[in-house]
Amino acid sequence: MKKFLTILFVAFCSCTGVLVAQTDASSLVGVWQQHQLTTDELGNPHLTPVSLWKVMTADGSFYTFLIASKDAVAVKTNEGTYKLVGDSVIEESVTASMTAPAIVGNVNTLYYEQPHPDVLHVSYRLPKATRDAKEYWVRVKLGLSGVH
Repeated sequence: MKKFLTILFVAFCSCTGVLVAQTDASSLVGVWQQHQLTTDELGNPHLTPVSLWKVMTADGSFYTFLIASKDAVAVKTNEGTYKLVGDSVIEESVTASMTAPAIVGNVNTLYYEQPHPDVLHVSYRLPKATRDAKEYWVRVKLGLSGVH
């Protein structure tokens, strides 16, 4: 009986740990800059920054913004809420969008990989799209360091 209870306790703790890992979004919190995947003249892949940023907050809200002009005027492009619903699966509810009004009010499922704590590879499919979209995001750090 003691052995059975020990096995049951270990199994319960293991399951609880998996559930916590699947719903802890703290590694996503921060400011992220979108990058595009490019290749150099030798065919080596590189992440090249673009002028779009995403802020993911600890309270589950997010927004994206871009710098749309040479005058450095920033424009908020999307906002909403997010939650981690499984291992590497995010559900985003977009409440406002100036770039894709069709996604407002939808729950969009994003699949992500985090090969480094400061890098996200995200894929998703928009309504009526025939293929997945892919995005690359690099965490914005204090100072001039980065992961490329």
